[in-house]
Amino acid sequence: METMVPVGTLNGEMVYGLPPVAFPNFHSAAAPPPKHSPKKHVRQQDDEQPYVKKPPNAFLLFLKEQRPNVVAGLKMTNNADINTELGLRWRSMSVLEKDRYFREAGDLRRLHEQQFPEWSTRDNYGKKRRRIRRKDPMPFKDEGQPGGPLPVTAAVTE
Repeated sequence: METMVPVGTLNGEMVYGLPPVAFPNFHSAAAPPPKHSPKKHVRQQDDEQPYVKKPPNAFLLFLKEQRPNVVAGLKMTNNADINTELGLRWRSMSVLEKDRYFREAGDLRRLHEQQFPEWSTRDNYGKKRRRIRRKDPMPFKDEGQPGGPLPVTAAVTE
């Protein structure tokens, strides 16, 4: 058994503790933590196959067909507003009007099953490469933040 060594004083009395060699795996604040090499993601052989998209559903087919009409008709450029309008239009359609899109989606789903018989959403989940989003070099300063709003440098005229 190891002997106790003095580590300091507390209220005028000597305090004893175990020597540092008693805990070989313990890293004090002065010692740097052990360096581990970062784990690299090991790619599976499945990644060599191209990514196969899911077949579109009825609503996606409606969006694809109607988006240009909404943009041209309402002169909108904000995607959130366009999607809101398209959602309202889809919900206001009757079942008979929607049936065309459901039939087309079913046809595309069957065609997809024939082209990719081994494909399943479970096997495909998480395989799509994520986009790398770039951060804005100068974030927008809000009126509530220190510094106030950013000054307007150029005017847009129509």
